[in-house]
Amino acid sequence: MDVLWSSLPSLTAFFKCLPADTWYEEDHEKITAAIGWDDEYSQYSKSHTRRVLGWYQDPTGSPFPNLTDLSVTWDDEDALSLTYLPCLVTNKLCSLQLSASETATNGFTDNSIRLALRSLFNRCSGLQCLQVVVSEPVALVIADEVIPRLVEFPRLHTLEFDADQEWNLESLYQVGRHPALKHVKLNLTGTDWRKHARSLVAKSLFPALQTMKLTLTHGADSFHLIRMLASTTLSRIEVYHRTYVMAAVDLQSILEEIASHRHSLTNVKLMVYDYDQAEAMGDGFRSPQPPYIVQEYHLQPLLSLNHLRDLTISLETLIDIDDGWTEATKSHFGRNVTIR
Repeated sequence: MDVLWSSLPSLTAFFKCLPADTWYEEDHEKITAAIGWDDEYSQYSKSHTRRVLGWYQDPTGSPFPNLTDLSVTWDDEDALSLTYLPCLVTNKLCSLQLSASETATNGFTDNSIRLALRSLFNRCSGLQCLQVVVSEPVALVIADEVIPRLVEFPRLHTLEFDADQEWNLESLYQVGRHPALKHVKLNLTGTDWRKHARSLVAKSLFPALQTMKLTLTHGADSFHLIRMLASTTLSRIEVYHRTYVMAAVDLQSILEEIASHRHSLTNVKLMVYDYDQAEAMGDGFRSPQPPYIVQEYHLQPLLSLNHLRDLTISLETLIDIDDGWTEATKSHFGRNVTIR
């Protein structure tokens, strides 16, 4: 057993050694064959999961000292299972994914999540990739524990925080000042940080950034966020807006900020994705009003992006440009150009 524990890179082999009926579930809920037997679907039980995790409660060691990747998903029925997770990891853990459904946030569950995350992070100082995908109301609980501690992970290069929660400027600064972050995905659809967005200092955050993916409520918000990027190695930026219309002058301002990264950018995507609202608007979705009609000069900053390979702009506004300009743009950047 000692040899097994010292060389096991993941939990898969461990679970495959267990009898199949260990994971029996009376309601026949199925999980994928990843931890199954003979490539067949297997049933599992949350109570058995807790029992297995509870076998090893050494506060200093771990039954899996070489574990490098851990993915955790829980809901309001098994949030307490999180309390067993810290015993599984060491500072060799490189990648951690936390996913939660709409977990009830009564005090008992809140405290369990907070204590488990604190203990978990205390044991994985070598973390390089962190993904958090949660929904309200548990998002705020996790954000309070995760964001202030990012500075404790000097090797962290990838952060995906897809959570419906209110961001403030302090939280944004805590993320943006991390010196090693290269790949960032943030859901910034709250309103609190927007009240002070104009105070964001230009070229002040994300000094090592290479790729960024943002989800925002309003199109104009991306201007302030792109303006603050200090990186000189930004190669890819994707911005998704939860608004069904963007003024042409706002688009031009955003493109001008994007153009400031002309020496490194290769991929740009600006999109609206509130398709439910678009469908409700019907034929009137694309606004014909002058402030929302994009003309060639609004897109002119794109032509300074000499290294651009892929360009997608889909903001559901009327774009008044002729086919000749579009073909010239494709010739300038290559064929991977979509503007609509």
